[in-house]
Amino acid sequence: MDEIRYRRLDVKLIHQPFYPLLIQTGQTNSFSPTDNRTLYEFALKNIVREYFFKASELPLTIRALDGFYLLLLPASTHSRDAVIGRCRQALTDFVTHFPFSINFFVDQKVCLPEDLRKTFLSMKAFAGKNVTYENHVFDLAAETEAPVQTPFQPIPSDRWSDLLTSGKTEQLQIEIFAFLNQMKSSGTATREFLTGFYYQFLQLLFRQMDHPGSEDEAFRRQITVASPEQTFSSFGALREWISNSLLLFTQSRQAAASQDTAVATVKAYIESHLSDELDRDTLAAMVYLNADYLSHLFKKDTGSSLINYIIDRRIARSKELLAKGEMSIRDIAITCGFQNISYFSRQFKKSTGMTPRQFRN
Repeated sequence: MDEIRYRRLDVKLIHQPFYPLLIQTGQTNSFSPTDNRTLYEFALKNIVREYFFKASELPLTIRALDGFYLLLLPASTHSRDAVIGRCRQALTDFVTHFPFSINFFVDQKVCLPEDLRKTFLSMKAFAGKNVTYENHVFDLAAETEAPVQTPFQPIPSDRWSDLLTSGKTEQLQIEIFAFLNQMKSSGTATREFLTGFYYQFLQLLFRQMDHPGSEDEAFRRQITVASPEQTFSSFGALREWISNSLLLFTQSRQAAASQDTAVATVKAYIESHLSDELDRDTLAAMVYLNADYLSHLFKKDTGSSLINYIIDRRIARSKELLAKGEMSIRDIAITCGFQNISYFSRQFKKSTGMTPRQFRN
């Protein structure tokens, strides 16, 4: 009714019965950078106006909400069977040309404009329960009985966790999709099922974060950035999220392995070059990292900064040489990278509570 008044249309339309047709566009993240969903939806609105309305009719098409379009087809010139048939024909005529799914919902009876809001909310509620069908025509007169729901099937957590731990993400994705396809084929899956699956799998991924740190936190943010409601709005959206999450998980583990290798490489170099001058910039350049970031990795791995790690290793080596008693304290200091014996003595006492001479004696 508001649409009729807003458009300043003939008030006789207020008393005219319509067949309400609800069109729902699906959520997708598969657009290329050059795609524009708004343009696609604008094109869809123009197409459905020409496709469903006769040339002599006023094409009452309302964009009710994001992803929802309501067409008011005059009952005087349309029948339910004809509308349903036209929707089914649309599946092959133009629906497949869009980068998102399109579902049609035909209400079970005619509607007056004064009942339009109530009718729309009822149709939208039905559309919200659908997670199984895409590019489908729903005759709401035949959908009055709720489908029998199967009990929620827990995911095989142990099996999938083992596949994640062993890095077999491709095999895991195959098994997950088979699990979801089985539920989809049953025709009894609900939004509640997809919601439960989403949170169970999310917990499974989080449990794989063995060593919490910046890389793991980045991974957590990446896989939870999208609105959860969109993620479990359909099987297609959930599969897309799973594929993306497994890819991010693999990249996160590879980055962590690369960082572990960098730390191990620098540790080995320090151990064999304790007598040399060692500084953060030189060591970081060896493994193509920023000096501050290398120090961060060392702090995460050892609990101390890179400079403190070097001092600790030099003190440890000096203790070994002092215990042997074969070299002078001065030579030991130089061998362990301390060019100043006074500095060596201060660092040694700070670490052990004794001077080098006291330790030797």
